Amino acid sequence: PFTMEWMERTKAMTLAGQRRLVFVTETASLGEAVQMMASEDLRSIPVVEHGSPLGFFDFMDFCAFFATKIRNLNIEGMDEEAWEEFTADVVNTPVRGLIDCSGNNPYIPFPEDATMMDISRALAAGARRVALVDQTGRMRGIVSQSAVVKFLCGKIPMGQWAKLLVTLEQIPSFSCEIVSLKGEMSSIEAFLQLADLKYSSLPVSDEEGLLVGALSCRDLRVAMATGNLGILTRCVTEYISLVRRQAVKTVFPFISCKPTATLEHVMHRLSASRIQRVYIVADNRKPIGVATLGMVLREIIQ
Repeated sequence: PFTMEWMERTKAMTLAGQRRLVFVTETASLGEAVQMMASEDLRSIPVVEHGSPLGFFDFMDFCAFFATKIRNLNIEGMDEEAWEEFTADVVNTPVRGLIDCSGNNPYIPFPEDATMMDISRALAAGARRVALVDQTGRMRGIVSQSAVVKFLCGKIPMGQWAKLLVTLEQIPSFSCEIVSLKGEMSSIEAFLQLADLKYSSLPVSDEEGLLVGALSCRDLRVAMATGNLGILTRCVTEYISLVRRQAVKTVFPFISCKPTATLEHVMHRLSASRIQRVYIVADNRKPIGVATLGMVLREIIQ
């Protein structure tokens, strides 16, 4: 049965060893790294040099780099050929120089004998992923927030742990002012806002402030795949429609829940949908809070 003592006893490698370790070398380009992440369905990937880890590259780093590059452009004067040249420049940039470009993707190593509780504390404190390394510093595995939440969903029996049966409205930290993207703004402006705020995702609202979707840093991969980042001059709602057509495996209806939802319900929704956050909406569909993987983990282990 699941207990806090079980978390203290169980080795994190139990979880890390369930997935093949995928990485790119320091000579890889941004485009190669993103393609590898897409093919392996990853949100981040370690960058190694001669077998030793240099750090992680993720979609927030991609967004931060894109924001830096796009600010130096005169967008209004760019034709299709100019956009294709800009795209090639971005895609061919060596990934080594983009590690933790966002300032929000630190490399946090743990010894390979670390426990589930050891790494869960770091993940609950805000780290999205940690590395498990041997005595030489070689990476043996990676454990992410989403992997731990999924693991706990299978370990904790439904309806039997009181801590998970509280509703979101009973947890003050889950209610907060939400920054929303406007559906009519350009996608470039939206990704700039994500980079400036150091957020991996933001909800998208219509003219009345009602939730209509979400845009994440990961969605940049769709624009890159077209070979022309100029597609991001389209408005956010139009771009989201393109993302939905391309990412057929993504489960979009599960981006929101009511304040009366239980922590258990949210934990299973995050796990089943493979998303990092659920927006809490009032009866009028206006966002009034958010529940993230890290926040859920914090409530479980505190």
